[in-house]
Amino acid sequence: MDRLGALADYVIRRALGFAGLAAATLMLSLSYDLVLALRMGAWVAAATLLGLLIQAHRMPRRNMRHSELWALAVDHGVADRLPDQGRGAMMAAVMRDRLLWHAERVAALALALWLLDGLALAVSAPR
Repeated sequence: MDRLGALADYVIRRALGFAGLAAATLMLSLSYDLVLALRMGAWVAAATLLGLLIQAHRMPRRNMRHSELWALAVDHGVADRLPDQGRGAMMAAVMRDRLLWHAERVAALALALWLLDGLALAVSAPR
């Protein structure tokens, strides 16, 4: 089960890495205005959080045989060690659990960016 969780983390973190790269590129392109850059980073993090929550909500009804996690589990021999009955449901439960764990971290990042945005706005506001 730990190996399946590690594979689920790999799948999720790879996708989050691409989202993070997009957010960093967007924030860097808006670096001329710190408030705008932080605000856009917070919006991208919030949109990523929404995507993670939607995926976690849909996971119990998903056919796991057509997922990247299934392909990795077969390649690494993890799928063979799972019971035949309920294999897909077990994978979906692990994936849902890991999605929610990552969603908590992305929510903390979004909150931190919103707070930094507010702080930067307060500091840069004309008096």
